Amino acid sequence: MIILVKREHIDNGVANSSSCCPIALACKDAGLKNVWVDHRSICYLLNDNIFRYIPLPSVAMEFVRHFDAGEYVTLFSFDLSLDKI
Repeated sequence: MIILVKREHIDNGVANSSSCCPIALACKDAGLKNVWVDHRSICYLLNDNIFRYIPLPSVAMEFVRHFDAGEYVTLFSFDLSLDKI
């Protein structure tokens, strides 16, 4: 699944917020439910009460680091492999 982090996600995102950061907002727009993002992974609700954790690709980890530090960030996309555990 391709995740597109758009200007609206960056503008509405909250630094150091696992559920309201730009990547979490972009994942929710892509159809994932109950999304949390930390500096290394994404957690989302797979179905019912089953949650899945997926490692963030390096480009997304760098984005989180810069965004949370209050630094300038740009739009980007990344491939989120939903088949990883």
